[in-house]
Amino acid sequence: MTLPDQHLTDPTDFVRRLWYSDGPHTPESITSAATAIEELTRYLAHATRGDLDVPTLYGATGSLAHAASISEQVLTQLASACTDLSARADLRHDTTGADPASSALIAADELGTEATREVRSLRHRLDSAQQQLGHLYVTGGDE
Repeated sequence: MTLPDQHLTDPTDFVRRLWYSDGPHTPESITSAATAIEELTRYLAHATRGDLDVPTLYGATGSLAHAASISEQVLTQLASACTDLSARADLRHDTTGADPASSALIAADELGTEATREVRSLRHRLDSAQQQLGHLYVTGGDE
């Protein structure tokens, strides 16, 4: 598959050339990777409006389940970073009288407990859907 205006034939190679898994990891690369996920999700929202065949449904649900599994790890690590942030003596809040450490700990709880539980549930649902799709095929009306 060739991307429009790209000379790469594999979108996975395109992603891997921009964001190496083993780094370097900078604030800019982390933010741009998150933005790329947002844009790819927007792409999928548009692309999945029409009729989809069984292999496409199977592949998409499997890839999304795997992404959800990895998202659990990301959320846990973001929660840990928030907890670490709460201990910083130089942490400030932009609202007078607000406790910055408490805000960081609330964010950690939301990411670590609540969001992780919901992402885990999503992963299980995607896995289940993919398992059901794995049994399906279309004959094209010939049988």
